[in-house]
Amino acid sequence: MRLKYLTEKAYETLLDNVEIDRDKYSSSEEWVTSYFKDRIFFKESRIEVPAVTLYTEGDKTASDIVNVRAVYDAFENLTPQQASNEYLWTYLSLTEYWKYSLWRWGKESEQETEQNFEDEVDSQDPQATPEKPGANIKQRYLCGRSRKSLLRNAISRLWWFGYLTYKEGPASQKYELTEIMLSNADLCQSIMERNFSMNRNICYGILSAIKKINSDAASANVTKSEWRSLCKYINRYGAVTLLDVLSADEIEELSYRYILNNRSND
Repeated sequence: MRLKYLTEKAYETLLDNVEIDRDKYSSSEEWVTSYFKDRIFFKESRIEVPAVTLYTEGDKTASDIVNVRAVYDAFENLTPQQASNEYLWTYLSLTEYWKYSLWRWGKESEQETEQNFEDEVDSQDPQATPEKPGANIKQRYLCGRSRKSLLRNAISRLWWFGYLTYKEGPASQKYELTEIMLSNADLCQSIMERNFSMNRNICYGILSAIKKINSDAASANVTKSEWRSLCKYINRYGAVTLLDVLSADEIEELSYRYILNNRSND
């Protein structure tokens, strides 16, 4: 199929009418097509992708790894620039994958969404503001332009999680780091809510260090307090060093030594 995306006018209409249309976002059926009636509300791109069936059963958090694989495998040829298009992800979230979006981020998940907002807000993106009660709709269905919005939208988050953690190699190893990150919601949030989260090398390096320590029979697994401390350290480190110039291997070494040095000092 060819990927489709909302027109700018359709996107702005949905955004402007979130509160008015609030009840529609609880509909069990896809409603956007009839909402615009005979008006043209989307365009078709030249990008061909295979059809994707998303998992909508069982534990919602556990489903993420299955759906990250499905989306990233299908859309892996997207460039980061293309994958930053809010009109694309909003269209997919509200039309082709509405059943999944509602299942994963419906009313019962609003509290989870609202609890995950950080105090820091991107003032240039109105959807990054934790305004209630429309926060869940804006963050999970109407993808915004900011880094945080791309990492919270129902469908775009699946692609970006894959992109930031995918590793080349045998099929059995390609999503090893993805599985580590998504094995714990706090670990995922600790990495993805940081300013460095869109840097593939940094995410890859941090997760590789955690994997290395966890794989060492002589070492205890990395704890919540340790990965939280590490992510804060990397964030502060970026204030005095250009993190973008560091390779994934350098980030891995930095992370590995930070955790082990802290353990030796305890």
